[in-house]
Amino acid sequence: MKIKSILSRTIRDRRLHSLWSFLNRLSFYGMNYEVASGYADYSGELHVIRSLKKYLWTIENAIVFDIGANVGDWSKFAIDEYSDLEYSLYMFEPAQNTFDRLISNISASTKNKFFKLAFGDSIGESVIYYDYDMQGSASILNDQNFGLSEKIKIDTLTNFCKQECISKINFLKMDVQGYEYNVLIGAKEMIETHNIDIIQFEFDSPNIENKVYFKDFYQLLCNDYYIYKILYNGFVKIEEYNYKLENYMCLNYLAVRKNCHLELDTVVSSWEVIFDWPT
Repeated sequence: MKIKSILSRTIRDRRLHSLWSFLNRLSFYGMNYEVASGYADYSGELHVIRSLKKYLWTIENAIVFDIGANVGDWSKFAIDEYSDLEYSLYMFEPAQNTFDRLISNISASTKNKFFKLAFGDSIGESVIYYDYDMQGSASILNDQNFGLSEKIKIDTLTNFCKQECISKINFLKMDVQGYEYNVLIGAKEMIETHNIDIIQFEFDSPNIENKVYFKDFYQLLCNDYYIYKILYNGFVKIEEYNYKLENYMCLNYLAVRKNCHLELDTVVSSWEVIFDWPT
């Protein structure tokens, strides 16, 4: 115990704090936190798109939603990867100039559908905030004190799908800057009736402004879905909730309905070691 106590005090010496701080940042980056989510081929989102192709291939006329499509960067990757699939891609962007750019960036096709619309937990109008046109971090939550804004239409996923006669969403991707939980609350009926197969959502600092915890996502989804952290080239399954998941550094997650027959390249081993250091 004496050796362990000496080692513990040495490790926690103030002179090593800068080293541990650097290694801490490096380790989070290695676990794919704070990697720019706007670049699907860099953040791991392209790996998700490719990992789901085999599953979507088994579905006749699969339905894919891109909520928070911005100018279509993610959608272009999906279109390229799913070019030989029978599917429909629904793209949603509420800001006018960004929506116009989205339409001009995506090639016309009967597979592609565009909607100037946001989603949330209620139907009506809201305001989206940004500092410049086509800003990727534009948000209904003005957590960064943006200088520009515009009114937008907002719907619930459940209502929209009823209006469009969509019985099931096979792949739902969201990047809505802290409003993801509200979108899922507006889709609760579809979640409970098993009508959304796979959900990709982002969890990061705007959720603080929205007063949303990761626990909220977990409790909403855990009964019907397996939940994974998305890495650059794989997945880490979350076996159970614990407080360490309350990490507001940007990371994408994947929720897969439990009766979906989907194979993912998950991390199956852990190097975690629990040290019983003296207090």
